[in-house]
Amino acid sequence: MKQTKLKTSVSNYVLLCFFALLTSMTAIAQKSIKGTISDSSGPLPGANIIVKNTSNGTQTDFDGNFTLNNVNNSDILVISFLGYKTKEVTVGNQTTLNIALEEDNQSLDEVVVVGYGTQRKADLTGSVSTIKGNSFTKAATPNLNASLAGKITGVTAMSRSGSPGSEDIDFFIRGKSTFNDGNNSPLILVDGVERGMSRINPNDIESVTVLKDAASAAIYGVKGANGVILITTKRAKEGVAQISYSGSFGVQDPLFLPKRMNSYEYATHLNEALFNLAERSGGEYVPEFTDEQLAAFKDGTGTSTDWWREAMNDTAPIQTHNLTISNGNKSIRYLTSLEYLKQDGLYDISSYKRYNFRANIDSDLSKNLSMSLNLAGRVDDRNESADENFGLINQSYPTFEPYIDINGQRELHWNGLNASPIGTLNNSGYNRNKNSSFQSTLSFTYKVPFIEGLTAKYAYSFDRDVLKRKQFKTPYTFYTGSDPIADKKQSIPSTELTQRMTERTRKTGQFTLNYQKTLGDHSFGGLFVFEHSDYFNEWIEVFRDGFLSESIDQIFAGSTNRIGNDGSANENARLGYAIRGNYNYKDKYLFQLNTRYDKSFNFPKDNAGGWFPALSAAWRISNEAFLENTDWLSNLKLRFGWGIYGNDRITPYQYLSLFEFSENRNNPSGTVTADGYQQAISPDVIPNPFVTWERAKIYNIGLDYGLLNNKITGDLEIFKKRTEDLLIARRDIPREVGASLAPSNLGIVENRGIEASIRYKNNFGDLNMSLQGTFTYATSEIIEMSEAANIPDGLRQTGRPFDSRYGYVSLGLFKDADDVANSPDQSFFGDYQSGDIKYKDISGPDGVPDGKIDANDRTYIGRGGVPEIVFGLNTYFAYKGFELSADFQGGTRFTHRWKPSPFVNDSNGPAAFTDAWTTENTNAWLPRLYQGNSSNNDANSDYWLTDGWFVKLRNAELAYNVPNLPVLKNLGIDALRLAVTGNNLLSVSNIDFWDPEASDLGTHPWYYMQMRTVSFAINVTF
Repeated sequence: MKQTKLKTSVSNYVLLCFFALLTSMTAIAQKSIKGTISDSSGPLPGANIIVKNTSNGTQTDFDGNFTLNNVNNSDILVISFLGYKTKEVTVGNQTTLNIALEEDNQSLDEVVVVGYGTQRKADLTGSVSTIKGNSFTKAATPNLNASLAGKITGVTAMSRSGSPGSEDIDFFIRGKSTFNDGNNSPLILVDGVERGMSRINPNDIESVTVLKDAASAAIYGVKGANGVILITTKRAKEGVAQISYSGSFGVQDPLFLPKRMNSYEYATHLNEALFNLAERSGGEYVPEFTDEQLAAFKDGTGTSTDWWREAMNDTAPIQTHNLTISNGNKSIRYLTSLEYLKQDGLYDISSYKRYNFRANIDSDLSKNLSMSLNLAGRVDDRNESADENFGLINQSYPTFEPYIDINGQRELHWNGLNASPIGTLNNSGYNRNKNSSFQSTLSFTYKVPFIEGLTAKYAYSFDRDVLKRKQFKTPYTFYTGSDPIADKKQSIPSTELTQRMTERTRKTGQFTLNYQKTLGDHSFGGLFVFEHSDYFNEWIEVFRDGFLSESIDQIFAGSTNRIGNDGSANENARLGYAIRGNYNYKDKYLFQLNTRYDKSFNFPKDNAGGWFPALSAAWRISNEAFLENTDWLSNLKLRFGWGIYGNDRITPYQYLSLFEFSENRNNPSGTVTADGYQQAISPDVIPNPFVTWERAKIYNIGLDYGLLNNKITGDLEIFKKRTEDLLIARRDIPREVGASLAPSNLGIVENRGIEASIRYKNNFGDLNMSLQGTFTYATSEIIEMSEAANIPDGLRQTGRPFDSRYGYVSLGLFKDADDVANSPDQSFFGDYQSGDIKYKDISGPDGVPDGKIDANDRTYIGRGGVPEIVFGLNTYFAYKGFELSADFQGGTRFTHRWKPSPFVNDSNGPAAFTDAWTTENTNAWLPRLYQGNSSNNDANSDYWLTDGWFVKLRNAELAYNVPNLPVLKNLGIDALRLAVTGNNLLSVSNIDFWDPEASDLGTHPWYYMQMRTVSFAINVTF
């Protein structure tokens, strides 16, 4: 027994020694590797070094040095850096590695996202522009639409408003081409599914691709007529485990503030306006302000209130936080992200909050079968006043105090217009808008083993949005004088509550077959697509007032004496088949054929389908033998494309006889019978049984080039687009018909333009730089729009661009009474005199000037408000650990209309009124002032138009990449980046009285200014 125990103890001891020896040998086999990664110009900071098929990796510091632990002699290191060829090195007995990477000047091998797949950049035959996702994380904006301005050719983006969470951005590709503004927007796809782009987390974006011509966009058929934007989100990579956090804290202030008159200017010019009014009408002049009051305003002893400063804050904070976690091995890979954004407005209850979540999961189920699951969610909370009214602020009398003392209490004082701007913004209740969005896509990809190069994929997406709006209007108290009873006023009679809920769902299924094959010098590609989508939208709204208390903001607490409800629903469905074929011979001659067949619910059964073909070709001239020894030419490719695509975004069911209910809460109508109240219905328009698609036919010629080893790259595009069968209301039907017709496919519009980009990228020792310029010129011409035959040529829209302006041609201002007497009669507008606008006599009833100004003298006076020319300059410089980037964008060939009406209701006006015509100031900008409107001066004319241009510094960033110090390594930090960023930092324009991107403005615009933002940002990677 003892002998057995002894043997067991000896055996255990030997076994323990064996494991200890094995462990020590393993420890000896593992080691640390140090080294430097560089290129021909010097060290490369931020290069990736990873042990192949593991998650063990690191990055070089800003001297290009790295240290990697737990490495075996048999390991293979994979070294990669953007723009350089990936290199693999076996460790062996080495402990120090100095590795030089070779620049990957074959950027044409880059894979870009195209319709329903990817292609090598070298194989593209259509007009396609791509921008990488990191462009959106530098000085990121809350609305992604604004980030594309000036960075991609062909894109026009005009920021009309800066309201938190509801920025108004006009967004077009190659200009407008249809009469319905809502139908000019491009088709936007996120990971292949139709979705919005404005609220995407910029940290989630891998790339954005814009398809601009038929060769690239016709694969989307009926929805591609206005261009297509493809957004691809990031996915985890095999063997890389990473956690990154990015955050920013910033301050916003208005880029433009409306400059109003102070009390002295206001009082002086209001008196002047009253004098001019009396002089024109022959009445008695009674000044509003005495000389004593004017003197007090001038020396500062009188009241002079800046209502903007009183009602609004000077600045507002903004912050963003993003956390991304990614990991993966050969079997499964996942990337998840969380984003939080909080943007405060310029008054206390104005704010916007956004919560974004995304999870992209990829799994290899077998050798040939893989699965992907994309999940995304977003919650938007936007809060504003129940009565947000910036026009009220602009109108307020500066001679009134914002507050008044009532029995020792500080109370709101009125602004002279039966309101308090301060109370309106902060005490009138709230308007809350909450949007909850869920998006999901499950896809399976199968590599068919018995047919090399054939891949089958099926993807199903389900998206759901729930929008809730709650507007709770509460009365606030203000005083028009010092009497606490007689002068006490309420803003509205009683509390009101309106609630609205909208639910939207979209289901999309896609089945694709993709085939790629190379046989010697010949490469073939084929794609088949079957796609179906269903969309459903439903909303309901309820209303009550007469709440006894403001403490309960629920619908049951309101009175039943005045209630309202409303609601509706709509749905649509589409079905499409698409085929694409590619052929490549020797990487020199490229051909592509697209065709798609779509069916849409918007059209009658016999006319519901349509074919949309496209052809394109390209010639890689730089690959020809006669250019083999041309060192300075890296790439030269000529492209040509032609195709047809469509637009079915019209009001549905126009081929049916429709009726509408004419009852609603604000305008009830109906009939009372013995059976009670009956709702009224009325016939809508006469149906159009032949309604069909809007069809766009586009021709595109493009040239891609690369010079000096691709240090200089760029492209040049010339395009012509003809859109036919545009749906428009007939204008050639006599009124005697007595009915309205449904829109008919009568319109024709042509768009033409040029796009160009050039990029210079180079290294000078430790200095890396990149400069990119973009230029887009896109104009439109209406060829046919069913105009009446007797319309004068000057008023005819046919032959002119979209949104052209019509009115009177001005000849300046009348200089004096003799000028008035010796000029054509303008009494068509009423009384006028010296200092009023003088108009040109263009025509009379017989088509020739007749010595008087009337409706016959109206004519074309200018372009619309969207720039025909858009340009950008994007710069990037990196020196050791420092980075500096700046993006400029501008536009021209557009008009801006600003038509002020002075002193309506004696309200305040712009500071420009101080430069109005008087007998002493005959070279003034504005005409003679009047109290209220002047029919002569208020007429639409080119006097109020400015041919605009602007240049803005959209984004700028100064960053420092902190070296990989030992203290950071001890904290597990692989990279640390600190930055100061800015948005909308600078604007230069010939329109100095307002933001040149703002929509047409009157005297008191209801407009939330664009915001300038300066932030401090941090990015940490573990």
